[in-house]
Amino acid sequence: AEAQFLDSLAGPGRLCARDTAITLPSGESSWLHSVELAPVTPEVSSELPLVLLPGYGTGAAFFAFALAHVDSSKELHDASSGCARHVIAVDPLGWYLSDHPEWTAGVQPVPAEDWFVAGLEAWREAREIERLDLLGHSIGGVIAVSYAERFPERVRRLVLLSPAGVPAQPTDYDAKVRDAPLKVRLLVHLWRTGWAPHAALRLLPGRYGHRIARWNAERWSRGYMKIASFNIDAFADYIYHGMCEGRQSAEVAMGAFLHPGAWGKRPLKDRIPKLKLDRVEMIYGDADWMDVRHGNAVAEACLPEEGPAGVDA
Repeated sequence: AEAQFLDSLAGPGRLCARDTAITLPSGESSWLHSVELAPVTPEVSSELPLVLLPGYGTGAAFFAFALAHVDSSKELHDASSGCARHVIAVDPLGWYLSDHPEWTAGVQPVPAEDWFVAGLEAWREAREIERLDLLGHSIGGVIAVSYAERFPERVRRLVLLSPAGVPAQPTDYDAKVRDAPLKVRLLVHLWRTGWAPHAALRLLPGRYGHRIARWNAERWSRGYMKIASFNIDAFADYIYHGMCEGRQSAEVAMGAFLHPGAWGKRPLKDRIPKLKLDRVEMIYGDADWMDVRHGNAVAEACLPEEGPAGVDA
């Protein structure tokens, strides 16, 4: 389904999928799945690929909606090397089409960050990538920041697309939850205990699960439905199998990284200004459910001190 979806967007073979075998710090063998845009020119910059991390509930192939329109020899030209760039979208460990080991981090943020960082670093080593530019969307932004904190020497630039977990939880949040309707309190409880919507989807009969996947596919692909080559059925199948196949694993990360409402358990607003990187960018959409004001606050927090990281939001 993934291959059919990719070919329908970008043309046969232009976006390719790859599984990379990795060895985790525990010695356990695993693998990470990726979707890659190869440069159209023979010269390839192997030192500075652009690595993309998807948001919660989505997989690496979602980036195909953007990559299908990119000419890597022009828009993604690497000025430092004079070569076209390699773009790699990666499903983090336990996510979509990557391996689904047993989740061991619970709902604590630091063990969850360690889980994803260990998988991404093992993947980088397996692919023999010395340095990279890293982009993370939503919860992928939390993973990207965590990786850049631990391995700043491996990251040149960091781009955060509508990152989750930037602000801290409001001080009056718990009081508001106590006074909220029962339905809201139940959802908050499920979130805090690590429940993930993937679990409900797995419990549904297949035909209902496919209907939900189809609904999401149509919702997320508006503007592409009129393209004759676009395979909406393959996209829906990709979503269904990405969310339902394999045992429950990294989808628990939502409750580990975020308080209900996408408030950060370890807020990025306090961490981004301390990053030792050449550049950090935060990008928000015109109709974004993440508040750009939080990104602006991070940028302002970086102004007083002349540190190595410059942040644009």
